[in-house]
Amino acid sequence: MRSFTVLFFAATLATAAWAQSPPLTYGPPVTLDEARQIASVAETEAKTRHVAVTIAIVDSGGALVFEQRMDGATLASADTAPAKAKSAVMWKRPTSLWLESAKTNPAPLSFPHVVASPGGELLVRDGRIVGAVGVGGSPQNEGDIAKRAATSLKPGPQ
Repeated sequence: MRSFTVLFFAATLATAAWAQSPPLTYGPPVTLDEARQIASVAETEAKTRHVAVTIAIVDSGGALVFEQRMDGATLASADTAPAKAKSAVMWKRPTSLWLESAKTNPAPLSFPHVVASPGGELLVRDGRIVGAVGVGGSPQNEGDIAKRAATSLKPGPQ
């Protein structure tokens, strides 16, 4: 019971902190070259973890810019990775936050473009959303791989 209380409290704080952050706006879209670089970081991280994943990058409008399925990645990950990226950019939040909030209120799971699973992270430059990265194919690693890839976005216009 104690661990449930601690997890509930942590999830509530994370959701509240996100809700109180200044609202992000959409910026100029991530470029193809940037998407390739971000995907390369994700692939390197996946190889370090000895997992095969699909990596998808969408622009600030949710359109697919780049997708790559590593050898051995599940076939379903070719659908889940871009869905996670699109969910993150459309809702302006990492997909892992949907998972946490669904534990107390599952209603948003019926909303369009909601993916309640780690692996969808925003690409933010100068406080503006330029796209998102989605990673699918290794549930235990997707969130960490996506976070690592998202933090590799270089500052300033490329």
